[in-house]
Amino acid sequence: MKKTIVILILLMLVFGGGLLLLRRIVTAKPPDIPKVAEKTAAAFVGHSKAVHSVAFSPDGATLASSAEDQTVRLWDVATGTQKQSLPIAGDGPVPAVAFSPDGKSIAIGQYATSSATSIYLRSFDGGRIGPVTRTLTDPSNLVSTVAFTADGRLLVAGVGYTVDAWDVATGELKFKLDAGANASGAVSPDGKTILTGSTNENPLKVWSVETGALLRTWTAHEAGPISIEYSADGKMTVSGGYDTKVIVWDALSGTVKKNLAVPDSDSVAVVRFSPDGSRVFGTTAHRILIWNVVSGSLERSVAFEGAHALAVSPDGRWLAAGGEQGVIQLIPTAQ
Repeated sequence: MKKTIVILILLMLVFGGGLLLLRRIVTAKPPDIPKVAEKTAAAFVGHSKAVHSVAFSPDGATLASSAEDQTVRLWDVATGTQKQSLPIAGDGPVPAVAFSPDGKSIAIGQYATSSATSIYLRSFDGGRIGPVTRTLTDPSNLVSTVAFTADGRLLVAGVGYTVDAWDVATGELKFKLDAGANASGAVSPDGKTILTGSTNENPLKVWSVETGALLRTWTAHEAGPISIEYSADGKMTVSGGYDTKVIVWDALSGTVKKNLAVPDSDSVAVVRFSPDGSRVFGTTAHRILIWNVVSGSLERSVAFEGAHALAVSPDGRWLAAGGEQGVIQLIPTAQ
């Protein structure tokens, strides 16, 4: 038998193309085996209902998400694996989550259908959520956004018709800002001002953190803005609304710098700046949109159904988008 195989190989080497055939046999690769989806198209699956909020930890290693299924979940960004699932007691969804700037705490906003709103401050250590360290309450039963000031001293939350600010160390309510229905708030990077918006009031309002006084109002939206944010350097703000507008503002003067075109005339649910302020990201009912701030042009459109939540990684390389079906998609910001 062995002699037969040797003779066959010798004949292949001698006669037309035998050497090439032998080389193909020896070096042939096994069929391609489908790989697990890489980070460029990672899907984080675990929530059973719509995702309402997503947030990266300051080091970018962990993603926190909150959802209508009354849970907060932690994900390993590098692998997409779920690290923790934390049930949140109550009778409604969990609409908001945010990390403190030092990465040692996480704020969780609880929507309540029959009682006062609760915002839980919990420890965050070793990539896991720990015990409740403080509970902040408001008579309203609706919380839409939560955010820390850059120094971590205050927690600011959109609660019903107001934006509230609490002292994190003491739990003292410092002030309530009259923002309008479904209020949302954004804190300037220097911690000196709070920008508020409302879904049923057109003006954006700028308030003093020190005194709680109204400093100025800006009007450009034809319907109330849904989402607002400051750029990392504090020089710009961006707002997106039901009127299908995305507007970039000069944060000091309140003048409009750019009107960003929205395809299909869709409402914009969430807007975010890139860390360097060069781009704006937004969500509509069917897309994730990426604009160039300098030119005002739409650079990219990514199909995504029902995005309720959007976060940008600290290094600006990734978007985390949470959708109606409970899935979170990690999307690269570069093409």
